[in-house]
Amino acid sequence: MFLLNVRTGGLSVHSVVKALFADPWPEALTSLTLSTLLRRMHCTPTMATSCMELAAALAAAVPSRVTKDQLQVLWEAAPG
Repeated sequence: MFLLNVRTGGLSVHSVVKALFADPWPEALTSLTLSTLLRRMHCTPTMATSCMELAAALAAAVPSRVTKDQLQVLWEAAPG
């Protein structure tokens, strides 16, 4: 599916994340991914927009694995 997106030029953050998470990932792995995004936002505030976009795409791709509380922590940690 990922190669199909690349071939057709559908390379947006949402489509790439959706292709990567097409197979069900364990909840622990999605939590680890979100915590990594949170740490990245703390270390590099200029990447907050990209981190939030990735988190939103992850939540859209696997909504059953991402909790509202996890997204709220990311939102509150974003600068500005």
